Amino acid sequence: MKYIFLLVFVLFAYTPVSAQWISNNQINTTVCDTTGEQGLSKIAGIPGGGCYISWFDARSGSYAVYLQRLDPLGNKMFGNNGLLVSGNAQSTSLVDWDMKTDAAGNAIIAFTDVRNGGNLNPFAYLISPSGQFLWGANGVDLNQTTEYQANPVVTQAGDGNYYVAWIIATSPNKVGLHKISSNGTKLWPAPLVLTGSGEGFSRPVVLPTDSNCVLLFHTGQTGTSWAPNVKLRVNKIAPDGTLKWGQYGMYYQDLGKVNPYTTVKIVSDGNNGAVIGWYGDQDSDNLQEAYVQRISSTGSMYFPMNGAAVSTTAEITSANTVVAFNPATNETYAFYYQTNSGQTTAGMFIQKFNQSGVRQWTDDGVAVAPLVSLVSYLNQQIHFAGDKAMIFWIEGGSGGVNTKVLCNGYTPQGTTVWSSPIVVSETSQEKLHMVSYIDEFKGTKLSWTDTRTSDRGIYAQNVNKDGTLGSPVVPVELTSFTSSLSGKTVQLNWATATETNNKGFEVERRIKNEELKINNWEFIGFVKGNGTLTTPSKYSYTEVLSPGVYQYRLKQIDFNGSYTYSAPVEVEALGVPSDFTLLQNYPNPFNPETKINYQLPVNSKALLKVYDIMGNEIAVLVNEEKPAGSHSVNFNASQLPSGMYFAKLTANGKSSVIKMSLLK
Repeated sequence: MKYIFLLVFVLFAYTPVSAQWISNNQINTTVCDTTGEQGLSKIAGIPGGGCYISWFDARSGSYAVYLQRLDPLGNKMFGNNGLLVSGNAQSTSLVDWDMKTDAAGNAIIAFTDVRNGGNLNPFAYLISPSGQFLWGANGVDLNQTTEYQANPVVTQAGDGNYYVAWIIATSPNKVGLHKISSNGTKLWPAPLVLTGSGEGFSRPVVLPTDSNCVLLFHTGQTGTSWAPNVKLRVNKIAPDGTLKWGQYGMYYQDLGKVNPYTTVKIVSDGNNGAVIGWYGDQDSDNLQEAYVQRISSTGSMYFPMNGAAVSTTAEITSANTVVAFNPATNETYAFYYQTNSGQTTAGMFIQKFNQSGVRQWTDDGVAVAPLVSLVSYLNQQIHFAGDKAMIFWIEGGSGGVNTKVLCNGYTPQGTTVWSSPIVVSETSQEKLHMVSYIDEFKGTKLSWTDTRTSDRGIYAQNVNKDGTLGSPVVPVELTSFTSSLSGKTVQLNWATATETNNKGFEVERRIKNEELKINNWEFIGFVKGNGTLTTPSKYSYTEVLSPGVYQYRLKQIDFNGSYTYSAPVEVEALGVPSDFTLLQNYPNPFNPETKINYQLPVNSKALLKVYDIMGNEIAVLVNEEKPAGSHSVNFNASQLPSGMYFAKLTANGKSSVIKMSLLK
C-alpha cells in the first residue's frame, strides 16, 4: 500500500495503548493501533485544550477515514478506536488531505476518494464535538468530475463560512476553490477555478484574512513534469469569489526553481497575513537554499521580493523550512534542515528575522544539531509559546530508522531553554509523518505514525510549555473579579477560564479607617475550587457590611499549598441616603467594564437601563425591588463598539440619566 503527496510515494502503518496523556516517553498515548495500518494523521485543537486527531485506516482491508476527539486530559471521546467518518471507496494511493477546527469546536475534514465512479474527487465533512455529522453522512461533494483532483485544504473565514481548495490535475494543473455555509450548502454555483497563463497552478494553501476574505497561496509551474520551474503566487478571494489581486494574483517568488516535491509551509501571522517558508535553488548554484517571507492582508511584502535567506553559509544545502511568528515582537522564526554539498553530514538550525526580514542570529543561524554524519531528521515543527520558540523533530541514526521524537525551546536571544533536547518519544521502532499544534495554554500536542507493533498505528503526546510530558499544565486563569452592593450587602463575583489543582479561594478583606488608612488584610471566608477544569467556572461570596470603605482580594490556593493573589476590588457602604441619586460611572471613559453606583432613600422598584446614542436599549442592568441604601452594578461593554452610551435609573417615580464613554 502507498500514500502519495501528488505523485510522491510514502509508506505508512500502526499499535494499541491506554487513554489519557501518558508521561512515559517509551509508551506515549495510543490514539489507535488496531488491525491493519493507520497513518497520515492530522491534528487540530479545540478551545479549552482538547483536540481532534484523524487518520486513514485500513482495518477493514481498504482505506477509510477515522476521527478521534481527546478531551484536555487525553481521554478518548469517540470510543477506543475512533469514529468512522467515511468508508466510501478509496484509492490505494492516498494523496494529502486536511483537517481544521472551527470557532464552534467542530472538526472540518477535507479528503478525496473514488466513490464517484472511480474518479478521485474532493469531499468535506463537518463533525461536531459529540460526533454528529453536521453535513450529512456523506459530507459535501465539492466537484463531481472525471478529472483527477487532489490535496484538498480547508479554512473558516471570519463570517463563519468555510473554504476548501484543491488541485485539479489537468494539463496544466488548476486550483479549485469552493465556499460552504455552516449548514453544508455550497454557496457558489460551481467551484472557482484558478488557471494560469501558461502556468500550472498547484499545491494550494488557504488562510482567513480581513473583510471575510481568504488568502489563497499556490505554486505556478512551467516546464516538464520531471524538471519543472516553480514560482510562488498568492491571491485574495472576496466572499463573492472576486479575485481581488487580479486574474493570476501576485508573485512573492518570481525567480522559479522552488523545490517542486515538497509543500511550501504557510501559517497565519495572527494579523490577517501570513509567514511562508520554502526552499529551492534560486541562485542556480546546484544547492538548495531556504527562504522565508511575510505577506500582509493588503499584499505588501515585509521581506524582500523572493524572500530572505535563512543562511549565507557556502557549499551548504538548507531545506525543509518551517516557520512560526511571534505577534508580540513581529519576529519570524525559521527551523530548517542542512546538509553539506556531498550530503554526507546533516544538521538542523534555527533563525530569527526582524520585521524587515533581517537575520538576527548571525548570517548562519543557531545550530539545533550541528552537521554530523550518520544522523537523519524528519518532520520539523515549530510553535511560539510565550517568549520562546518550541521546536520538535524526528531523529534517526546510522541504520536509517527514525526512532526518536525530540523537543527543545529557544529564547529570544537564541539560547536553548533546556541543556539537552527533551525526549518526547523513544522506542526502537520507526516514526513517520509527525503533525502538531499549540494550544491556548502553550502546550504542544503531537501525533505521528509509529511501527511499534506488527501494523502501524497512531500515537500522540502532550508536551507542556515547561517541557514536561503528560497531563496538561492548565493555570487557574481568573477572568473577572467584581463587587456589587445592594443596601448593606456586598456580593463578590469572580470567574475562571481554566483551573489546575485549584483547592479553592480564601476571601480576604481590609477596612479603611476614618483617616482612610488601610488596615491589614484579614481572612473572612473560603470558597471551594473545582480542582482541574478546562471550562469556565463562576464563584460568589456575600456579606453584610456596616458603613465604611472596604477592599477585597482572593487568595487562590493549590492542593500543593502554593498560592497567588488577585488584584483588590473596593466597596463603599454608606448609611441610608437622604436623596434618590444616580452617580457617575467609574471609570469613565471605560474599556470594557465600568461600575455604576446609585442611592435609594426608601425601598423601591429600581429599573436601570443602558441606551446607545440613537436611543436603542442596549442592556437592562437592574429590574427588581431594592432596599433603601447604596447600590452598585457592573456594566460590561466588551461586545459593543466605542461611543457614547446613557444609563437611566428609574425608581419611586423619579428618573436620572448619566453619560458614559466607551473608548476602545
